[in-house]
Amino acid sequence: MFKPDAPFHADVAPRTIQLGRLRLREDIAFADKKGKEKKGKRKAAEKSTSKLQAPLETFVESDETILYFVPVKSPISQLEQLTYGVFVHSVCATVLVLTERRFLHLRITGRGKWKEIISECAWSDIAEVKVKGWLSAYCQFVFKNGKKAKYWGIRRRDSTVLAKLLPLLIQSAQADIAPGVFVTSLCPECRSRLTAGVYQCNGCQLLFKNEKTVLKLMYLPGAVHFYCKEWGLGTIDVLGEGYLVLGFIGSLLLLFDALKRTSADVASAAIVLGFFCVLLSIDALISYAHGRRFVREFISTHRKAETATLSRSMAAGGTIG
Repeated sequence: MFKPDAPFHADVAPRTIQLGRLRLREDIAFADKKGKEKKGKRKAAEKSTSKLQAPLETFVESDETILYFVPVKSPISQLEQLTYGVFVHSVCATVLVLTERRFLHLRITGRGKWKEIISECAWSDIAEVKVKGWLSAYCQFVFKNGKKAKYWGIRRRDSTVLAKLLPLLIQSAQADIAPGVFVTSLCPECRSRLTAGVYQCNGCQLLFKNEKTVLKLMYLPGAVHFYCKEWGLGTIDVLGEGYLVLGFIGSLLLLFDALKRTSADVASAAIVLGFFCVLLSIDALISYAHGRRFVREFISTHRKAETATLSRSMAAGGTIG
């Protein structure tokens, strides 16, 4: 494992500062790849620290040192990028916090506020890393189980440091025992590791939004996005799907009226109705895909299961959030 006080730059001595309960390597976090301190990087790192101070003091261990903050966009497929449109940047807004042991993935709002969604990955679970790109770089982790994760939208000034720091952290951790859990979500209240597909914390019984509810809401305009606390996307979906619902109702009335006329009128009305049915189905599937992505990040309901509810939920194989 990389030692917290190990030299990183050839001609710059390691410097650690204390920010509240957090320890930070300022010769890495505030500097460029050559160790020269940059005012812009110091300001950005201090801003990230102030906004994320509370969760970091909860999740970073007392003997753990923060090496670097980097704002990134979380992994997303090209198809998902198309369906999110301009909202893709807020949907994927993330801060990676690098320590000597692991990286913490904190989901944030467009204004940098923590969304109470966090995951972690030990360096010993990563096989290799690639940092590429120029103005807007990306970082691709290759895990020891063969899976990959591509973080994108990285600024040039951060990518040059990451290209030097990440391989060093991964190489230093190769002799460590790998946890074998890879990128794992953590409970925002008790820090327990969460199980994929189980929307309830085994430690404190905190409930999370779940896929069953997303499935029930997918045909209601904006409901899935509002359920997942994505207000901007929900508003757009209400407007878009609302027009489709009106079109569906209108085409249905047109079909009823056509039944009193010729078969040609019925066929035309049926085609129009079918057209709106297809559009509504596509929109519902997109809403479901969006909702599934959101809830799989574990969105807290701020409610906890009672003992009796817990027993019934486990027997039924699911929870309601």
